[in-house]
Amino acid sequence: MPLLEARNLEVRYQTPFGEVRAVDDASFDLEEGQALGIAGESGCGKTTTALSIMRLLPPAARMVSGEILLEGKDLLSMDDAAFRKEVRWKKVSTIFQGAMNALNPLLKVGYQVAEPIMFHEGVSRDEAFNRARNLLKTVGISESRADSYPFEFSGGMKQRVVIAMALACNPQIAIADEPTTALDVIVSRQIIDLLSELQKNRKLSLILITHDLSVIAQLCDKLVVMYGGKIVEASDIFAAYEDPKHPYTRALVGAFPSLMGTKRRASEIPGSPPGLINPPSGCRFHPRCPYVKEKCSFEEPKLRKLRESHSVACHFAEEIAS
Repeated sequence: MPLLEARNLEVRYQTPFGEVRAVDDASFDLEEGQALGIAGESGCGKTTTALSIMRLLPPAARMVSGEILLEGKDLLSMDDAAFRKEVRWKKVSTIFQGAMNALNPLLKVGYQVAEPIMFHEGVSRDEAFNRARNLLKTVGISESRADSYPFEFSGGMKQRVVIAMALACNPQIAIADEPTTALDVIVSRQIIDLLSELQKNRKLSLILITHDLSVIAQLCDKLVVMYGGKIVEASDIFAAYEDPKHPYTRALVGAFPSLMGTKRRASEIPGSPPGLINPPSGCRFHPRCPYVKEKCSFEEPKLRKLRESHSVACHFAEEIAS
């Protein structure tokens, strides 16, 4: 049995202009100790999917249907108090996008790491602070900096503090939402290495949400590609890069320059992501797809298995894949 199973998730946002179909019939699994990458352009539903797992959707959002099972238990059927006490931060935690926004500027970082330990595990303040200092050391920050405020840290160090917070209660799963956003290349590399080391040493299951396929390639075992609120391809990481089956995945992979020194020119994806109040009929990618056929404009493709570890939502995946 997978550690985490998302089944047929559907999330919509209420706006003055109509309902936004942010996540539409999304399903995926996460095994124990596995790293899963969720990729796609901005607005495709990646972060909403993560917020659904953590039950942190904003007031304008509503969960229309679906199940999220952790070790077989439906998280969406739990009452709020039980979920806060038993699951959030203790079994599933989040490394939020934008570390500065995730940290309280008025509180010392040591307290911010220790707070979830005191709340969830009921330990003494001294024990919680000792563990907080050890966690800071684990993520590469001197224990003495526990008495510092967030404004005294660089962007990369603040991101490390947020990672320490996410690990505070030894969760089974950590969800990293764009953990390298706004960081320079060198610091991004350090954060990627840190996440990789923590995932292996702690046998942590990781969900990495990003638009950067190069980050997923370095960290993840599986890839889920989302477009227009839907999952369009899911596969192991090698198949995703070596033999992508969906035109959108092929375009995403082709948009990155070669790292092997070849002269292949990075391609581009014409057009813009679809509006999700009135998404395109049929396949949502068809207005931008170079392989589009008449059927694509009126019949929506279902996510189907091509082989055991590879699924795709495309009518003509076998014909267009190389």
